[in-house]
Amino acid sequence: MRNQSFYCLPVLIALIACSAHAGELADTVKSARISGGVIVLVNAGDEAYKEAAGTKCTVHGLETDGKRIGALRTRLKAAGQYGRVSISGFNGKDLPHIDNLINLIVIEGGDVAQAEAMRVLAPRGVALIKRSGSWTRTVKPVPDDIDEWNQYLRNADNNAVSTDKVGPPERLQWTGGSRWGRSHMSWVTVTSILSANGRLLTIEDLASVEYHKLPARFHLIARDAFNGCELWRKPLNRWHETRGYVKFVPTQIQRRLAAIGDKIYCTLGYTVPIGIFDAATGKQLKTLTGTANTVEFVYDRGVIYAIIGQPYGATKSPSKSVTLKALDAESGAAKWVKTINHYVGGSLVVKDASLAYCTNNHVVCCQSVSGKISWSADSPGLNVKPAKRVKGKRLRPGDLAGGQDNLNPTLVLTDAMLYCSTVKAVKAYVRKSGKLAWTGKNVQNYMKSSDIFVAGGLVWTGLLNGHDPLTGEIKRRLTQVMDTPMGHDRCYRNRITDTYYINSKTGGSDFVSLTGKGEFPAPWVRGTCGLGPLPANGMLYASPYSCSCLAGTMLTGFKALYSTGRAKGGVMKIDRTVRFVKGEAYGSTPTLKQTAGDWPAYRNGSERSGSTKASVSGKLKQIWKVKLPSLPTASVIVGDLVYLAARDTHTIYALSRKTGATVWTYTAGARIDSPPVFHKGFLLFGSRDGWVHSLRASDGALAWKFSDTPARRLIFADGQFESAWPVNGAVMIHDDLAYFSAGRSSFLDGGIVVYALNPLTGKVVHRRQVSGPHAKNGFPVVGKRNTRIEGFKGGVFSSQGDLLYIRHQAFKPDLTSVPLSRLKRTHLIASGGFLDDLPQHRTYWTIDTDLCYGPNKGAIGAGPKGDILAMDGDVFYEIRGYLPARHSTKMIPQKGYTLYSGQRAGGGADVWKADWKTRTVPRVGSWKKRWSTQIPLSGNALVLAGDTIIAAGVPLKPDFKFPELSTAYAGKQGGVLWTASAKDGTKITELKLPAQPVWDGLSAAHGQCFITLRDGSVICLGAQ
Repeated sequence: MRNQSFYCLPVLIALIACSAHAGELADTVKSARISGGVIVLVNAGDEAYKEAAGTKCTVHGLETDGKRIGALRTRLKAAGQYGRVSISGFNGKDLPHIDNLINLIVIEGGDVAQAEAMRVLAPRGVALIKRSGSWTRTVKPVPDDIDEWNQYLRNADNNAVSTDKVGPPERLQWTGGSRWGRSHMSWVTVTSILSANGRLLTIEDLASVEYHKLPARFHLIARDAFNGCELWRKPLNRWHETRGYVKFVPTQIQRRLAAIGDKIYCTLGYTVPIGIFDAATGKQLKTLTGTANTVEFVYDRGVIYAIIGQPYGATKSPSKSVTLKALDAESGAAKWVKTINHYVGGSLVVKDASLAYCTNNHVVCCQSVSGKISWSADSPGLNVKPAKRVKGKRLRPGDLAGGQDNLNPTLVLTDAMLYCSTVKAVKAYVRKSGKLAWTGKNVQNYMKSSDIFVAGGLVWTGLLNGHDPLTGEIKRRLTQVMDTPMGHDRCYRNRITDTYYINSKTGGSDFVSLTGKGEFPAPWVRGTCGLGPLPANGMLYASPYSCSCLAGTMLTGFKALYSTGRAKGGVMKIDRTVRFVKGEAYGSTPTLKQTAGDWPAYRNGSERSGSTKASVSGKLKQIWKVKLPSLPTASVIVGDLVYLAARDTHTIYALSRKTGATVWTYTAGARIDSPPVFHKGFLLFGSRDGWVHSLRASDGALAWKFSDTPARRLIFADGQFESAWPVNGAVMIHDDLAYFSAGRSSFLDGGIVVYALNPLTGKVVHRRQVSGPHAKNGFPVVGKRNTRIEGFKGGVFSSQGDLLYIRHQAFKPDLTSVPLSRLKRTHLIASGGFLDDLPQHRTYWTIDTDLCYGPNKGAIGAGPKGDILAMDGDVFYEIRGYLPARHSTKMIPQKGYTLYSGQRAGGGADVWKADWKTRTVPRVGSWKKRWSTQIPLSGNALVLAGDTIIAAGVPLKPDFKFPELSTAYAGKQGGVLWTASAKDGTKITELKLPAQPVWDGLSAAHGQCFITLRDGSVICLGAQ
């Protein structure tokens, strides 16, 4: 359904007869009902910046005057607005953003053509352009080839087929929201996802992923569909229990949200009546009386059809007797009411004059205007019952004990027919008479109902067979070649387009052309368990998942992806746009030098060991404390200076080690996610806009900055602009070369570019684009071990011996890739990446050669597998919450986390010890336990300083109940710093911190400890 009369101005070009800007931007924001989103200002005046900063939007200023850039940044920082409002330079002509991203662009100077402005605007976006003293206002129309998704199965007819142009995923439009699902042992994090009028509506659980038993915090959230900016959120009152298994999300609860034009219909709670909400603001407009205890509803042509009663499968309602009400969607007035006995949940379908549903043994078709039964067809076995467990016999995916609440039959209505798809069969009825026209075979999804779609003039089943709609004759059989590495489809109903059948045979999002002439598997992107991805607005939306399957390649977070040319074959090329800027410090001879006892790099070196030989007293006290304007990174320390970044304000700080006073600052063009590295008097770091910078460490003067990825590729990520190929802050120095990567995934946006630069001159020594890998047929290459494909995600470089690594992927110093099969030497690996700050029950750090899915239980003796880790040669120290098992539920936070130490136990690093039956993670070499002890905090940060272990996290006390645990994991109970003996784990001291520690935010140098906190604080601790 597409309705262009909402959320946009009429498509026009209007001349505004005024020379002043005052009020123009604000009036446009108000009239276009832009409650959030993205505004771009081009060579704009002060009034435009003032008005834009007064909105809730993210603002990006583009200026051609370098002096004005500096002045605007200074002013915005002083006002505490920088970050949400940021300033960059540009050439005055070409906008750096991707297509279809911006909600409002204001152009007051430069040579940006109107066509260029329209390119970056999202559909319904507004361009304000000043020419010769007058303003033109233009609204970008909605393309005819994009579609919406208004209800669970798109519309009330349950035909989950989009007419959208979306193709196989290839490029990233935006990313944000939660990085992981709650847990594989609790309910799903996202239960619903819809789109209407350029907005994306979801129902999400915002509780911490760090402990799966925490009470849920479900919210209804509205985002801009084209850039992901959050517009508003509303809490839900007890949406569902979180203890249920992740795959068992009932279909009924996914049918309690509808997005129709500029209105949203939702039950804001498990028993709460249906409410009507303004989609632009979230304001509740009306409550539909008499709809309390609605368990599901659909919307069709201005009428809400609500099933009221007990949820399907609930023990309190064994007869499943429910009330069906038809209500006017505007007034809430009841049109008719009827009782249905033995109703099978999730089966309601409406199209035009007909309404149908299933009971235990019948398919019933009614008149939608009156509820009067037109016909009823006997169809036994519609109420699926769980299989009984037989001792010693493993259930097959189709047996699914406990999952019956989401194995309901699916009814699809067309103009002529009613199709009923059960677990293994399809029945086709003539819509008017109820005559059984034909039957066919089908197959259920993994722990979810079977698929049935009507697209391209055929009826498609989960067997990829296209049937004649009237006779059932199979007219087309699709062949899907790649159906690995996963052993089964994902646990959700598929959603397709009229061009592609989108399923999950490989474990991701696989596009199979309905013509039979094209297959484009994407094992590296999937949607939330029980929900799946959504095709709409020319994109594929995928929400957070909770698996460890394909941990090395699967994209995390909420993401919107689109296609450019993948359907035509080939691998995308990343065109080089070399940009190299020399600063005043280029070629200078710096005076600042590294000294013994420094901490010069992220985690103190290229091995990322998190340890130092320099001792720090276990008995610590605060020496100084300063506060930065945004979330700080960890710090590096050289001599008397402390270097770190304020991430969201894009700024490197040099602080006095003795007093904490600011010595100098330097602002980049985007976020800086991790600290710089010190090398021969210079600081090198990357920023998320794709640039690498070199500063003179003594005064922050620019030596050089470099980027060679395309300039016009800014996307939107976590509320700010980033390059499609971002660079982590933590550049690595190895053998006098600076190593870093640009990019997110070897399968996304053409892949990842890895570099080795001369750190003093910025000259490129080695450069390599890493894509895929893809086989000759264009498919991703399946790994030799189960449940994986080859490839990797971007991240911070590390090294061990003569090899370099990004996560599990190895490189030679010349950046030639090294196959996993050739790796015999271990290195430190973080399964979610070093900078992933959300430990989840399936993530872990290890010292090994590879990542693995593994069996159900983690064995303590299997080597390193903590939330965070520090190492000293063959000895490691870690903090463990969950063991990284597929279905682990062992952690009890009130008992604290485990501070654990182990060491390599003979055999050396070159001996394989692989026992796949008892281990969760792979292992090279064998390990033995040294000691372990319980500590009353989580593992947010850990360093080893001489003989002292320093750990930091949130407090976890024995008397904590769920409310206290929830606030603790949310950082609302401050933090704890804990020191212990590295020899045996004996506690030395415990300090209370005013806020939760930043992930991996500890450093140690010159007898002092430095910790950064999530409230912006930087604290220096020294001996008491």
